[in-house]
Amino acid sequence: MLPDRAYRIPPLKVDVVSPAGSGDAVLAGLAGSIYRGQPIEEGLRLGFAAATAVVLLPGTADCRRNDVERFLPQIELIPYEGENALIQVVRYRDSHTTKGVDKHDH
Repeated sequence: MLPDRAYRIPPLKVDVVSPAGSGDAVLAGLAGSIYRGQPIEEGLRLGFAAATAVVLLPGTADCRRNDVERFLPQIELIPYEGENALIQVVRYRDSHTTKGVDKHDH
């Protein structure tokens, strides 16, 4: 969460081959946008597009540029509104996880 805003980013529906390296892809997208002086939202979109591309392939943190470019316009940032954004984030997380395990992973 950012100090003044928070987003929910729904995952795209793809056939997952391997999730290995998808978190690294998110960080790479964020780092690239920060380096280029772009808004953090652009980094989130790029990072989640890259993470989606990574899960399509076996191995670790490997992806195809055309997949990233294909997914980029599909990444949706849904802002949590109002002063209680942090409370909304926690409630959403708690409603979608059990003992720290994402309910959608099973």
